[in-house]
Amino acid sequence: FNGKDLTGWSVLKGGGSATFEVIDGAIVASRGNGYLLTNEEYQNFDLFCYVQADPEANGGIFLRWKSLVPKDRGYEIQIEDIADSNNPTGSIYDWSKAS
Repeated sequence: FNGKDLTGWSVLKGGGSATFEVIDGAIVASRGNGYLLTNEEYQNFDLFCYVQADPEANGGIFLRWKSLVPKDRGYEIQIEDIADSNNPTGSIYDWSKAS
């Protein structure tokens, strides 16, 4: 992410109604559900990010993700600030629950 615009990124068509924009050097999602995908494929990488979510947020960061087909969904680092969640923020969805 270059911090200026969404060059190198695409919104998945049919994946929801969310809009994505860059505000003050950050990617901001709003107006519903959706998926923002990098146009490149990576391997052997380090991911560093900061997440600021609204209360009751339910989202995630997907890795090794190819499509909406369940077997191609890879891994999701969950972002969910909901009381008693089975997969609270920081969990690897359905693999390892954050404490």
